[in-house]
Amino acid sequence: TYVDFSPDSTLLAAGGFDGHVRLYREGEQAPAVTLPHHGARVRIAHFSPDGRWLFTADDRGLTRAWPLTDGLPAERPAHALQGPTALVSGLDVRPDGSELVASYNAGEALIWDLEAGTLRDRLVVQGIGLVRFTPDGQRLVSSGLSGAVKIWHADTLALLSARSLGSAASALPRFSPDGVLLLTYDTSDLVALDLEVEPPALEPHADSVTAVDFSPDGRLLLSAGGAGAVK
Repeated sequence: TYVDFSPDSTLLAAGGFDGHVRLYREGEQAPAVTLPHHGARVRIAHFSPDGRWLFTADDRGLTRAWPLTDGLPAERPAHALQGPTALVSGLDVRPDGSELVASYNAGEALIWDLEAGTLRDRLVVQGIGLVRFTPDGQRLVSSGLSGAVKIWHADTLALLSARSLGSAASALPRFSPDGVLLLTYDTSDLVALDLEVEPPALEPHADSVTAVDFSPDGRLLLSAGGAGAVK
């Protein structure tokens, strides 16, 4: 089950393997809303940061975009965004709310225009895993099973830079407020990439890295390991 809180924290969206997405209000056990069946197992339920959209995605490449009014979704999705027949592995909204990038296990990412509900462009990269917009919305960052991290111009999709990190980047890229990109590996390594300069090396965990994130003020970097260590 994949869950996500609305930006105002009043609703929790939960996508299930039964093909439904349910929305819960704080303190209530019964769902406030149950969305129509997706036709396949729902892998992602994701609110846009501006609170205008709820996105739901399944393992057959379909992403539905539900407009929100007073925090609740419409009875029908505004857009049904069909990608390749493959699991949708990640969704990210451009900071200005104009576009959605969807990553697929088929080895590509599609960029959707949210106003028109149409495909704007696509990235096809061997071994692609997950794609995100940078905090300024001007670039896209892809990380994949080959260990390659690539930075693309968000509008032209021109490749700006590429680095091979020697292992499979296993987690969705995390950005600090000032734009530092952090990736975890399937091994004990932690790698921080500044989009402009070479960052300092980070002390590795003794075992696998399971989660990483920055504090909201950008002052702290937190990492968790498989043996329970938190740094």
